Amino acid sequence: MKGQSRFDFNQAAAVYDEWFSTSMGRHYDMMERREITRALKNVPGKKLLEIGCGTGHWSKYFAALGFSVLGVDISFEMLRKTFRKRIPWAEFVQSDAHYLPLHNDVFDIAVLITALEFIDEPHKAIMEIVRCIRKPGGHLLIGTMNAESRLNKQRSAKNEIPYHKASMLSIKELKNLLVPFGKPTIYTCAFSLNPSRPIPVVDPIFDSLAKKLSLQSGDMIIGEVQL
Repeated sequence: MKGQSRFDFNQAAAVYDEWFSTSMGRHYDMMERREITRALKNVPGKKLLEIGCGTGHWSKYFAALGFSVLGVDISFEMLRKTFRKRIPWAEFVQSDAHYLPLHNDVFDIAVLITALEFIDEPHKAIMEIVRCIRKPGGHLLIGTMNAESRLNKQRSAKNEIPYHKASMLSIKELKNLLVPFGKPTIYTCAFSLNPSRPIPVVDPIFDSLAKKLSLQSGDMIIGEVQL
């Protein structure tokens, strides 16, 4: 299936999940889950649309939280890995985020985690995703790599795969994308003293302090909108 993605994740599917088993992967996963879980507490319903579900890493987590998940990804090979996991309360479909084969106003929330930066036309895709969220009261939740973080700047400078194809956003750029749909709440998270050598005890404390000080250099940006 040919679609609008900045990187062909079919070539990364076989090794994609390995990152989460590294010390760095486990560490960032923990910090990101904390923020995503907090945001999900504001959602009254349980029908969740996940765009860019990949191998189902987050889909499995959402289902464990009690959501009924529909995961969408453009990569067939990524979805092949997902199907093998047999995640309960979750279904998956291959589709381009710009043209979703879904009805209007179906989902209580749509979530994109490290997906928006690989979508070719973010504004067009967000419009299409918003179409599928119930109104009023539905939620849009985006977690995307921060263009202003030291780690992500290093990834881009080193031309690392797949970051070399990512169109990372700043807080201002994400806000501009979300403002047409409501009043967004936007902040950064996943601060780490040394991303290559995470400190499991210290970094969560540092992360919380950095957020309270409204620092904008966290490795991930969280953007939320209630429609």
